[in-house]
Amino acid sequence: MPELPEVEVIRGGLEPLLKGKRLQAVHCFRADLRYPLPDFTRLSGCWLYKIERRSKYLLFYWQDAEQARTWVMTWHLGMTGQFHVLDGAIEAGSHEHVRFDFEGGKSLRYRDARRFGYAAIFPEEHWQEAAWFCTLGPEPNTAT
Repeated sequence: MPELPEVEVIRGGLEPLLKGKRLQAVHCFRADLRYPLPDFTRLSGCWLYKIERRSKYLLFYWQDAEQARTWVMTWHLGMTGQFHVLDGAIEAGSHEHVRFDFEGGKSLRYRDARRFGYAAIFPEEHWQEAAWFCTLGPEPNTAT
């Protein structure tokens, strides 16, 4: 299972590659991982404007310009989950479960051999109310 510093390294690697990109399409190759996957289609056409980390969760912030709505896609990598940023033309690899295709030909792919990862999508103003986040303690190196 990736530990908190490793999740921060993953976040730091993904953000410069994907920040400011518009999502064209999402392809799910199965309906569930640890839990059922959310309906990613609501993110199509949205712009990814930042990626943050809270505990061992990655938080992808999406802006829907047409509806003036902001979504937060939360993702826990589980034990073996990995994100890869690849050329969109490359075929799906083994254990690839979700592919996010961006304008310009890049794709973000989620692979998880053991399928212990999980994801959810929340309106930005409500993501911290989710059961996953309500009981988390303070972040390291913060005053609160």
